[in-house]
Amino acid sequence: MKKVWIKVALVSAALFGFSTAHAGFLVEPYAGFMLNGSSKVAGTKNDYSGSAFGARLGMTTFGLMYGIDYGLGAYTISDKTSADTKVDATDAGVFVGYEFPILLRAWVTYDLSSQAKGKNSGYETTYKGKGLKVGVGYTGFPLVAINLEMFNNTYDKCTTNISVSTDCRTDAMGGSDVTTTGYLLSLSLPLP
Repeated sequence: MKKVWIKVALVSAALFGFSTAHAGFLVEPYAGFMLNGSSKVAGTKNDYSGSAFGARLGMTTFGLMYGIDYGLGAYTISDKTSADTKVDATDAGVFVGYEFPILLRAWVTYDLSSQAKGKNSGYETTYKGKGLKVGVGYTGFPLVAINLEMFNNTYDKCTTNISVSTDCRTDAMGGSDVTTTGYLLSLSLPLP
């Protein structure tokens, strides 16, 4: 009977120790720059470039990652027919992912609120919508992860400083949503 209690104690200690060793808070600030970005407004596709920074906050349990993601960006839309447009963007969403034991991890972020404010020659437009990001990261370096995220934001609400529009799909905007797509290459600091 004594051997049974010792086995139960050892198994309980192993399970308790294993669960606490693999569960915890996730705090991960990141910063990066955009690769191959594009913006589509009124059927016209333009180059979209710049940098972004933010943080993921959440929990990790047995390799599963989940929580919230908040990011800020400073971008430039290069239009071939007019002056460049400066854009300040804000994304807030939730993410879920998995950290594999082979120094790789993957995640998906659904941005519940995406906002981009564009300024061009005194003309200011605010776009609101939602977004989706899919990311992979390499965690083989000490304290630093290298990440690549593909993003796609769709803005369906627009307001300007000249007139107010609640729907981007009006004739003035070309009858379709405003979209931004591209890749974000970033470095992050995943803190346990």
